[in-house]
Amino acid sequence: MAVTLNSIVASAPAGATTPPSGDADSAPASDGMKGVLDDEQRTTEEEQRQLLLDRQAFDLANEERSEIMREEDALRDMLMAELKNEDAYLKKWIELI
Repeated sequence: MAVTLNSIVASAPAGATTPPSGDADSAPASDGMKGVLDDEQRTTEEEQRQLLLDRQAFDLANEERSEIMREEDALRDMLMAELKNEDAYLKKWIELI
């Protein structure tokens, strides 16, 4: 199953961008301060969500890069085996002459 950035965003928790309700232990804030706190909390949550998305995108890019490198190694190994076979045939041909 291929993982894409869209699937990462879709799998993020639905409430990740909405601020949670206040704690029962927290002191009541004035109306002016509550708006500022909500904005700061929302910004922090948005930054955390963006960091999570960035990390997941980085991990995805690394996985793809690793897979490409594995494929290149396999192709290189196949090429070397083919060259060894051709060399062996050439040596046998020379022996016949």
